Amino acid sequence: MDKLILFGVLASTMFILAFYIDKLISFFEDIGENEVLEVGYGTCIKGGFPVASASPEAPELLIGIHRNVDNQYVYLYPNPRDPFLAGYFVQVVGTRLLYKIGNYGDDAIVIGIPEKLQGKQFTLQYAAYDTMDRVSNKITVVVDAVELTADDMADTWTLDWMQEN
Repeated sequence: MDKLILFGVLASTMFILAFYIDKLISFFEDIGENEVLEVGYGTCIKGGFPVASASPEAPELLIGIHRNVDNQYVYLYPNPRDPFLAGYFVQVVGTRLLYKIGNYGDDAIVIGIPEKLQGKQFTLQYAAYDTMDRVSNKITVVVDAVELTADDMADTWTLDWMQEN
């Protein structure tokens, strides 16, 4: 009788784990491609971040800069050694959603911050790729998205309208 009860408990546990395993593996699995980030000129694919190519002809990224604008957009300004690139890969660290951005002639990668990430710190990683699909080194950026207060807006507005002496 004890073996039958033990078997029932194990079977029930396995059934529950099998039903919820997708939700346990990744929090972002069922999120739509535009719910995590809004990336200009980017297409969303599910998968891991690509590994840097071992080829000496692979593109190389130097440390760039980033800027958070009004807690709604992040501008990444990559610093490639070679200016002739096919595009970039961008991913929020910890997710399986990868954004592939083609070279559209702008120096910045523009990323819209969704409401669920506004006011929170998150980490982005990006890399460049060339026309031969060789991937550069990965650059990691920590984005501090701080909520704006009315005083911050008033101070900025006041400073913008001060007369020069």
